[in-house]
Amino acid sequence: MKSMTLDHSLSQQFSLAIQTSQQGKMLVVIDPSVEDPQRLAAGVQPGAEVFILDPNRDGVEQITQALKESADVASVHLVSHGFPGGIKLGTTELSLDNLDRYADILQTWSKTLTGASLLLYGCQVALGEAGCRFIDRLQQLTKANLAASTQKVGSAEQGGSWSLEYQVGQVLDKLAFLPRVRETYSGVFDPELSVTASSDEVEEGENITFNITATGDELPAEGLLISSSSIFPEGDQFDYNVVEFEGDANFSGLEYTEFVVTPEGEDSVVWTLTEPEASITLPIFDDIIAEPDEEFTLEVLPGEEYTVDSDASSATTTI
Repeated sequence: MKSMTLDHSLSQQFSLAIQTSQQGKMLVVIDPSVEDPQRLAAGVQPGAEVFILDPNRDGVEQITQALKESADVASVHLVSHGFPGGIKLGTTELSLDNLDRYADILQTWSKTLTGASLLLYGCQVALGEAGCRFIDRLQQLTKANLAASTQKVGSAEQGGSWSLEYQVGQVLDKLAFLPRVRETYSGVFDPELSVTASSDEVEEGENITFNITATGDELPAEGLLISSSSIFPEGDQFDYNVVEFEGDANFSGLEYTEFVVTPEGEDSVVWTLTEPEASITLPIFDDIIAEPDEEFTLEVLPGEEYTVDSDASSATTTI
């Protein structure tokens, strides 16, 4: 998705160092679906107040209550998974689709946040037209100075950084976390995918199911595009690249999008992941011929809007 900036004075994209607030309290709100939330909570700046959201309740409502109970707030830091034009807060995905529905409650934030700073740590929240419109509308409702990122936020090893380079207004506060935490934290604030197989071994004539899981329920409303590749048995027992299957093959929580062949001759399948728990069930053809054992491997490939669990990036079953 191409990044763009709306053409009026409230929306400006620039790289400025986030400065230290001269007065007031720092409130750090952490969604527990991020990796190792307790470690983040223990690594905030001295004097910061930490609030960990209840994952089973509306996060916007929880933050509203926290702001009502807080005085002299200079900055609020929302640490959660994100996507272009939205963030996950408890059971809520706050996005362009529902900002106006939350308008009345978000406007009450302005009683605390007018002139204060609101920093969003979700990955790629400010990316593209959706990101610009989301940040701009959120600023109008809360009257806060906003900072967010068009990139992944978090561990450099996972392709992230701690730069909240997209700002609206003058953000006058330092980042929520101490340097040692930012340097050693291993996560990023976007979906992490993993894949498992229903069985390590399967017989001809049976089915095999591969489960693809995204941590946290932070998938964008339109779904998340993911890529996968596979190593097939030489006997062509099945081919999951084919959209129409015979027998019991089916998809759940994802949709086939396209088959891609690179100039180097490598192939992959692009899926639209619509649910955090998805599965691909494939029938194994029984040719009634005795054959040596064969292996089939399904691998989730790295992507721009998600990361892959290095310990569960692929699953293999023996036929």
